[in-house]
Amino acid sequence: IMKEYVIDNLGSQLHYWIREGESNEWLFFLHGAGLDHHMFESQYAVIPKRYNILAWDARGHGKSTIKPQVAINYRDMIDDVRMICKAQHIDSATFIGQSMGGFLAQDVAYFHPKLVKSLILIDCARNTNKLSKLEKIGLKLQPYMLKAQPEPIFLVKSAKMCGKHKPTVDFAYQKMRQLGKERLVETLVSLRQAFHEDKKYQSHCPITLICGKEDKVGMIIKAMKTWRKKDKSVYQTVWVKNAGHCANQDNAKPVNQAILKHLNKFLA
Repeated sequence: IMKEYVIDNLGSQLHYWIREGESNEWLFFLHGAGLDHHMFESQYAVIPKRYNILAWDARGHGKSTIKPQVAINYRDMIDDVRMICKAQHIDSATFIGQSMGGFLAQDVAYFHPKLVKSLILIDCARNTNKLSKLEKIGLKLQPYMLKAQPEPIFLVKSAKMCGKHKPTVDFAYQKMRQLGKERLVETLVSLRQAFHEDKKYQSHCPITLICGKEDKVGMIIKAMKTWRKKDKSVYQTVWVKNAGHCANQDNAKPVNQAILKHLNKFLA
């Protein structure tokens, strides 16, 4: 059973949930853009009782509200994570992030290294990679391309990008429709802030990478393939068969095995 908490920060009322554990080890789950904390239901179920679980709905997502005049901003989310940790007296945690949540987890580690004990990153690109000219052009054009699509078509296409299987796509569509096109576009465009090239950067903590073999989103598979060469902190890269962008929902079993292997190795 997870207990719900609320905190106000930078124009948003943030809702988050905690399942208390038997130790002082914390796992902080960060969901993808347009989704909410329910995307990790299959993971919460297998986490041993010793770990404290914290899962949030990012600003504007799920139950977390945002003032109408306040834009959803990626950098604000990094501060939201910091404030929640402060409120719960969390000195350090393992961050488990999918897509947008993976970007956030990396940047919490980058800007607030003491807060991060280890990282489990699912279906996301590497924040500090050098972007190709084509990728830079793509990011510049992204706002215009997203805004040009009619809402019903945009929501259906966005949901289909999330997974290979119907339950994953249906879940994504329901959550994205709740958020609405305008706020979803705002969120996706703000994710450009996640990319900040740093050739020499090496993570200070161990990393597990997990990626659906059929993830069709942007540069994710390309980044996952080369990550280990660029960062010595990568412990394992797990390729999930029969899974798309939300690998943890499309095919939970191998994802759960990879998470438990990481926890046993670094937090046992």
